[in-house]
Amino acid sequence: MTKNIYLAVTIVLLVLLGTFSPYIFKFHDSNLSGNPSDWGDLGSYIGGIVGATFASLSFACLFITVILQRKELKSNSEAQKQQRFEDNFYSLLNQHNTTLSELKCRFEDNSHFLHDINIDWDDESIPKDQLIYAQNKILNNIELSQYFRILYQLLKFICRNSIDNKEQEFDDFYISNTKNITVNEKMYASIVRSFVPVKLLDALALNCIPNYSSLNNLPLYRALIERYQFLEHLRVDKLPNNVRAFAILDGYSLAFGENTFLDKKCEEIIKHFKSKFDDKLTEGSYLHTYTLANPF
Repeated sequence: MTKNIYLAVTIVLLVLLGTFSPYIFKFHDSNLSGNPSDWGDLGSYIGGIVGATFASLSFACLFITVILQRKELKSNSEAQKQQRFEDNFYSLLNQHNTTLSELKCRFEDNSHFLHDINIDWDDESIPKDQLIYAQNKILNNIELSQYFRILYQLLKFICRNSIDNKEQEFDDFYISNTKNITVNEKMYASIVRSFVPVKLLDALALNCIPNYSSLNNLPLYRALIERYQFLEHLRVDKLPNNVRAFAILDGYSLAFGENTFLDKKCEEIIKHFKSKFDDKLTEGSYLHTYTLANPF
């Protein structure tokens, strides 16, 4: 406030100085005139210049005030939108954590969540058939499938309702375009990822790989897993060298992030199957890309 007062006084003094200086310089006279018309001319001169100057300054100040008010309203609107987002996000996150706790309590042995899905698959079986089998098992497991649905809704909410997603876009093209992901959006996704047990990630990976008989939202689910690199902490090295590991490595490309176990596991899988499934690799998958770069 003090700075604004000093600024206003300075502007007034500069305007008055700028007004009187040319007049005195041009019509300087040591004696004050006693003619009323001379004072009238001086008054008209000062009123014309000072009045016009301050009228222009008033208009400029009004214009600046309107701009600042619009910025403030926009800022308040964005702050309210962000607050609504966070309220809904933490409400959904709380529901997610509650469901996850119930899922953990459902089993005496919390070392894994795959149960009979976690057994070594027959290497002679077709990966697609085993994938369908695993997804059906997950779907028929009420607690596990419910948890995966809640996780999907939470990730969908982050992507669609992020303050940076102005149009609330949510389709495969938007989700797959990782260039539009912001630090703010990634932060909330990382918060969710931190709550998901590492030993649950292989079941999640199998659940989200689309196939011809899969649920309608699986392509979007997988796209979200890819977008947020949700499998970065998956212990790929703990996966057995079987069709299940093959299906996971062949089902994703970007979802593994900076996972340090990937290349070694890809090498093991390729050697284990001895190129048996080369013709069944998904183009663009991590396993497919690794195979092209490291032919055996």
